[in-house]
Amino acid sequence: RVRGDGLFGIHVRTNHAHTVVSNSATPERIMDSFKAYSTKALRAAGLLGVAQTAWSRHGSTRYRWSEEHIAHAVEYVVNGQGGELPRFE
Repeated sequence: RVRGDGLFGIHVRTNHAHTVVSNSATPERIMDSFKAYSTKALRAAGLLGVAQTAWSRHGSTRYRWSEEHIAHAVEYVVNGQGGELPRFE
């Protein structure tokens, strides 16, 4: 929302997250922005200390040029990450 990204799919697990996003920036820049905003939110919520790091040094970034490739990526991100996570209440 902050940068005007088009979000096609997202899946957040306990130890990683996947997104399929459209933007004119490079995939690396988009990933860096997602990490920065997420880190800020985690710290504001008290879930991550100032000295803690939440992310690996890099991550997987890929260009998708056709609607077919985007649809395949969305299918993988939304439905290809394994079963339901346990509910913690």
